[in-house]
Amino acid sequence: MFKNELRRNVAAVRVKLFLRSKREALQDQLKYERNRREQTEQRLALLYKGIESRKSKRAELIERNNNSEGPKPKLESRIGKYDHEIEDAELMREELQNGERDSKRKSEILVKDAKTLAGRIKQLDEDTEEAQIQTLLIGSTEWPSEATDDASKAGQERADVGSIPGFSSLPQTLIENIPKLFGTRSGHIGWNFSIDAKIEDEPKEGDEDDIDIKLEESEEIEAPFQQQRWLKNMADFLDKNVRGSSDSSTSAFKVKVALIDDGVDANLDLFKGFIHPKGWPQGEPTSNEYPFYHSAAGHGTAMARLMHTMCPNIQLYVAKLGAWAEKERVGRLGEASTADNARKAVEWAIKQKVHIISMSWSLVHKDGSDKLPSNSEQIRLLDDQIKEAARQGIIMYCAAADEGLYGSSKELYPKQSDTEHIKAVGSAQEFGQQSQFVDASQVDYLFPGEKIEGLRGKKGSSAATAIAAGLAALILWCFEKHLGSVGLKKIAHPKQMHHLFTKLKARESKWVDATKVFKEGASIATAVNYCSKVVDTMD
Repeated sequence: MFKNELRRNVAAVRVKLFLRSKREALQDQLKYERNRREQTEQRLALLYKGIESRKSKRAELIERNNNSEGPKPKLESRIGKYDHEIEDAELMREELQNGERDSKRKSEILVKDAKTLAGRIKQLDEDTEEAQIQTLLIGSTEWPSEATDDASKAGQERADVGSIPGFSSLPQTLIENIPKLFGTRSGHIGWNFSIDAKIEDEPKEGDEDDIDIKLEESEEIEAPFQQQRWLKNMADFLDKNVRGSSDSSTSAFKVKVALIDDGVDANLDLFKGFIHPKGWPQGEPTSNEYPFYHSAAGHGTAMARLMHTMCPNIQLYVAKLGAWAEKERVGRLGEASTADNARKAVEWAIKQKVHIISMSWSLVHKDGSDKLPSNSEQIRLLDDQIKEAARQGIIMYCAAADEGLYGSSKELYPKQSDTEHIKAVGSAQEFGQQSQFVDASQVDYLFPGEKIEGLRGKKGSSAATAIAAGLAALILWCFEKHLGSVGLKKIAHPKQMHHLFTKLKARESKWVDATKVFKEGASIATAVNYCSKVVDTMD
């Protein structure tokens, strides 16, 4: 009797937690749609001003042309240019208005779904009788008469209850606080309450109130995962135009990206044809070091996955910075040997003629003042290679120094290298706000770094850097696909890519909003045309 009651009540708790998590997810989606409409309204206002301004200037030119004697080719050319700009702006305004209407419809559906969930939760609260758990666990000195009238058997029943994992190990003071965690008076379930229970005697056929949710051993209650909407938008574009397109594979072109990290587990099926067989270092058969195609802590493998998610048409050149466990990572990034490996890796990437170098790490400069070995000379040589890569026109990204990882050290490389062409990437939250552990003043861009599927809850600027490199690779691939090698040359340079990323930033923010380009319904052609117009505005 006791265990069946416990099972029913715990199952009800799980259902309510699940429903509440879904309701919170809907509220997040509503917030996203509101932000989206606010941004759309701002863009529409600016677009309206731009259209009116161009119409006014066009009218002036027409009047000048009409009042002049003879044909004026330059005036007519400028009038034609304004005609095209006005036409493009009108089309963009229509797209924005359609998107705004679509957002309103989605919001209405979300509000309706949220109300439905609220009603289900309320009904469940009324039917659950949560107080039974309180009575069964701590409030009862008498056990159900159905169990037994014999004191020894009652004691045995208590022992069976104590054998349920998660209850027998709890101290008495914590058990007494369970009603507070459940919040039975207010009907609210505390989010910090996890269930670690397995009911060993399943209900027999004919038991009342069949339970449709089974409890597994050591299973914790977690809210359903909600993918970053920025990434979901990109995934939709890729599914339509790259992965799901019949002609996307006709181009043999691959964007050459160098990933300098702790190696990549190249034997995964995901990376078939993705990783170039020539990596650095190759590794000798007699060496004690693992080769580039082995990731000691899995960090490089995770970064490679993110790049593949952003752009499947990459040829990944893997350079191994070092082999160490995750806990050793930051400490080893201050060693002279690591800086020397970084220098050699960048030099190797230059020789491979890559388009992009991604470095999801920062090296700590040690000058010997703290009695630790200096790495100044190795840092200087690394700096030389970074500048050489910039001269070769290679696009480079490195991770910002997330607070708590590098202490008070601010002299971090390669960001501190003497070049403006390497860009530091920081982690951002769902709607573009910087992550709490990121100093936005130390970064050039903010990219998604939290709530990323496949990272098992991990977050940080490392992931954001890999996503930035993947986005840049996707843009290069789209240009080559749509315009050929001539088009590729137009965008495949750090200055052009930086200009584009800067124009994609949200207002008064460093958040790179790729949805301006890869929005719903966008094609490779429209994405390239948008980016081309932005690049054409460079001085």
